Amino acid sequence: MEGGELVSDEIVIQLIEQEITQHKNVRGFIFKGFPRTIVQAYILDGLLRRLDSSVSYCIELNTSMLESIKRLSARAKTPQARAYDMNTDVIIHRLEEYEEKTLPVADFYNKQKKFASIDALGVEEDIFNRLCIKVEEGMRILR
Repeated sequence: MEGGELVSDEIVIQLIEQEITQHKNVRGFIFKGFPRTIVQAYILDGLLRRLDSSVSYCIELNTSMLESIKRLSARAKTPQARAYDMNTDVIIHRLEEYEEKTLPVADFYNKQKKFASIDALGVEEDIFNRLCIKVEEGMRILR
């Protein structure tokens, strides 16, 4: 992760499966930043199918690469900084990894009519409100 690479599918899936199986009586989960690869999406779908469940909705916060670089560079100067925020080359590598490995996940869920993208540019409160609207839409789909 410090070099900008994604955590391996095997490790991530083990952690997710552990959480899901430990909380069998909940009505659902919200995953942030997961699945990040098409392999993870297929495995998650299979895991949830075995548990008589499924992914309901996938929401993407959409912004430009330049804006992402600005935000991650700014986060590097805060207490919430992560090791990979400290180096612009690593930030760019992570964003390239996103485009190569994570964008296909959006297409995967879009083909299932389980995908929405929101504009993540602007004031934080406005972005949060747009996200809340999409989450509420997703919850209505479940009913």
